[in-house]
Amino acid sequence: MGVGDSIEKKKFLTEERKAFLLIVVFIAFFLAIIIGIPAAVHFSENPKMTDSAYNKAVEYMEQGDFDSAYRLLSRYKYDERESYRDALALYWLCSAHRSYDEGNYKIAADEYDRYAKNRKYIHPGIDGAAQEFGNTVKEKYEPISRSEEERFLEKIKSDVPYIDMPEEYIDMTILGRHSEKSQKTEMVRHNKRTVTTYVFNNQYGREIFCAKCVSGKVWLVFDSRKYAAENPYPPTTRRSTTRKKDYDRDVDEFGDAEDYYDWYYDDYYDFEDAEEYFDEYY
Repeated sequence: MGVGDSIEKKKFLTEERKAFLLIVVFIAFFLAIIIGIPAAVHFSENPKMTDSAYNKAVEYMEQGDFDSAYRLLSRYKYDERESYRDALALYWLCSAHRSYDEGNYKIAADEYDRYAKNRKYIHPGIDGAAQEFGNTVKEKYEPISRSEEERFLEKIKSDVPYIDMPEEYIDMTILGRHSEKSQKTEMVRHNKRTVTTYVFNNQYGREIFCAKCVSGKVWLVFDSRKYAAENPYPPTTRRSTTRKKDYDRDVDEFGDAEDYYDWYYDDYYDFEDAEEYFDEYY
């Protein structure tokens, strides 16, 4: 073998060694990714609640250090706090303290109520101070609550029933007490729901307003006051929308009257009105 052949052989071995090293590095990198991903996921998950962590949070709270207790309890998932002794209740108490210190008295009151609702055990070093704190929050929030309620009632008394208004205030608007009330099952966004209908009439017995309520809130309203002002006496036939004729070609696109009504519910007085039109043009 000549000198040239020896040099070529060394160059080949060198290139071969580089390729081998690259393969080794690639395999090592690939294995590191496979092993590292589960580890990263594991460490990114919230840890499991332990006695030592829980007791440390209680110790912080007994010392009045609610920020430290909050940070500690916040490390755990909601279901961990919910299932581990009084962890969830103590978390809400800490959060209420933080909200109160920031001047958010309404939020603090809500969080304190959650603490009281979820509390299961007696904590001698916390309960007394927590009760006093609850009274303080109540004193701060009650004037705000009364003021908000007064503004809310003023709005209701100066308006007609509106969508999402609580049903319990239906007779407190400028329309006064309802004239008729009925209840039946109707299709509401693809689901059968119990719908309570309130009808308000003028002094001549003509309907001027209708509100439909679902789950304790106004869901749909029909305002006929302008039409009733022009035609004050009650109609001889049932009210019907003037827009229905625009949809006669769309009826064939629906499998039944319920689907049709669910799509065009705001253009009909009730389901029977839509069903009658559907049957006529289908």
